[in-house]
Amino acid sequence: MKRFGPPSPRWSAKMTVMGPDPKVNGDARALVIADGEFRSLADPSPLVGLGSPEGEYRHPEPPSVVPEPLDGPGPEPTPGPPVPAEIYLTIDTEDDYFTAPHMVTGEGIGEEYGAYGILDILDRNGLKATWFINVYEAHRHDDPATLERLVRAIDERGHEIALHTHPSEDLDLYPRPLYWFNAEQQKEILGYGADLIESWTGRRPVSFRAGGYVLNDETFEALESLGFRIDSSVFFSSPNNRITPFTVNAVRMRGNVIEVPVTYVPRVQTDGYIDHRKFDVNWLTGEELDVVVDRVSEFAIGQAMFMMHSFSFIDKASLKEDDPGTDRALYRSPPLRSRFVEIYGAKPDLRERFERFAESIARDERVEVKTLAAAADGLARRATTPYPDVVPLV
Repeated sequence: MKRFGPPSPRWSAKMTVMGPDPKVNGDARALVIADGEFRSLADPSPLVGLGSPEGEYRHPEPPSVVPEPLDGPGPEPTPGPPVPAEIYLTIDTEDDYFTAPHMVTGEGIGEEYGAYGILDILDRNGLKATWFINVYEAHRHDDPATLERLVRAIDERGHEIALHTHPSEDLDLYPRPLYWFNAEQQKEILGYGADLIESWTGRRPVSFRAGGYVLNDETFEALESLGFRIDSSVFFSSPNNRITPFTVNAVRMRGNVIEVPVTYVPRVQTDGYIDHRKFDVNWLTGEELDVVVDRVSEFAIGQAMFMMHSFSFIDKASLKEDDPGTDRALYRSPPLRSRFVEIYGAKPDLRERFERFAESIARDERVEVKTLAAAADGLARRATTPYPDVVPLV
């Protein structure tokens, strides 16, 4: 099956394992964390009453195969009407490599394959999204008003503008990855971005996602001091999350900041081994995206964090600096941090996948699509309520 994202070596689909046959536990539809380890679930009944672990948090290791089932049948579900699960659509909006916004607006490829095309799909289906904008590249565009115009358009159409961070080598306060800086320095970096968004929209952002999931414990201190309510930078288990672990998929508090992780989705391959994915239009097939929604509803997971990029519909490759490249590239960037990007054109099949997914969740009565800002109060209540950390399996 084609991979849409490059898992790091830690996330190899096949690892050398000792223990159970990888082809067992084939009835599993979800995983749950119990006593610091993943256990599999064939049906949702064991979830009710499991709660979150007491005492010190124990972070599980990434599973190589479907783990053993959770022991015991668990209590019966509490009667009552089902509560719709919340889906948060998020778009990381960025172009680290080009001075023309090829990977932001689709310039030179087709506007329908960039941010404005995504906006049109959302608007046609009555959906609102949270747009994480890397404002730290604004000065590098040939037209420095490019991002401001886009942010104003997103804001005017009723979506949330949130802060996203990627370093810029020619920006004195932020030339290196975020975790190189202490809490005070990060406060200055994040404050710069928040001020810029406020100058464009009249409102300060309340949600944040670190580019490449690059953050450390000091990032939460900086976010809290600046009044951010929500972070969505945790992704199990990215090596760029240089944090004290405290969750996989569950909404939890870190100080006064609500953490809403990117939804981790293990894919069970035909040989029984696990391929580590996320709830992302480029990382899952259309059918798998639907399965995630099914699992989130079926297992009363409560919420799921969907993500994509402004360039999700663009055919491109990131290559090492010494790679000769190809002769089919429409655009080739200069090298940045030992890599460069080639763009080959559009991916209409990915656009169609997202459009079909948007149509599906717009009419699905089991879920509500919200921006993070609109969901903040409910997320704060959920983050302080003990409930199990459940992972959808596809």
